[in-house]
Amino acid sequence: MHFNEAAKDHPQKAACRHCGDARFYSHEIHAGGGVAVDRLPAGLLTGAKYKLRVCGTCGLTDWFVPAEYLDGVRSFFKPEVHLKP
Repeated sequence: MHFNEAAKDHPQKAACRHCGDARFYSHEIHAGGGVAVDRLPAGLLTGAKYKLRVCGTCGLTDWFVPAEYLDGVRSFFKPEVHLKP
């Protein structure tokens, strides 16, 4: 699934949660290599592309994983206790 297809079901917030501005920049990048990806179990994000969304004012960055990889993320990571299931 392409990120734009998923976005119609999960619209982005209009304002940055850190500074309140609404100027964002985004780009898709491959998950290949690097410290963060090396910490994941082998094959979890093989071939995946992240969507990076960066606030143009404060630099807050969100990383989004494609929907087809979320089952693997849910089975590997522990849920945060303050989030509702």
